Amino acid sequence: MRAPIPVDRAVAASAFVEAIAPNLNTTLAGARWDAACVLTAIADLVGDRLTDHLPACLPRGYALLFGRADLTPPPDSCRPWRL
Repeated sequence: MRAPIPVDRAVAASAFVEAIAPNLNTTLAGARWDAACVLTAIADLVGDRLTDHLPACLPRGYALLFGRADLTPPPDSCRPWRL
């Protein structure tokens, strides 16, 4: 969670779910459910402050996977997180 993972492009939440579905051998709905279960469990462990920050740094749609409302678009750039 603390080290940035380099990516060459942003991946939409729907594309993320589509990518993990075959690896989980499940449907898109099942993959969405599984991803949301894992990400909401992580959100519970790391607390509200970091959980509010994470979806703000990702493309729209990820907030829902974290169990949060997806009300605003992410900023153009995201500030690094400091513990």
